Amino acid sequence: MLDDLILAGRTIAAIKAHREATGVSLSAARAAIEQRAATLRAAGRQPLPRRLTFGEWIRVVFIFGIIGVVLCALLVFVIVMGMALAQAIVNPHASR
Repeated sequence: MLDDLILAGRTIAAIKAHREATGVSLSAARAAIEQRAATLRAAGRQPLPRRLTFGEWIRVVFIFGIIGVVLCALLVFVIVMGMALAQAIVNPHASR
């Protein structure tokens, strides 16, 4: 759990969790977390990707919704134009 907090960049939360778990002083917990962060960096562990906030999810859903509506409208347009073209091919003199 501490590694996840450290990799997520939540150093203060990691220090707090370490203090609650071990009961050490603030300076000792800070030193332990900084040492663990250095160990993780030396081992090549990458930070976890940042999670999207609720507002960001709403924007993503909205944008994909708009894209979906536009694609549906384009599909309807293509179908209607295809039907009109097929009708013109089948009966070329009907529309004149």
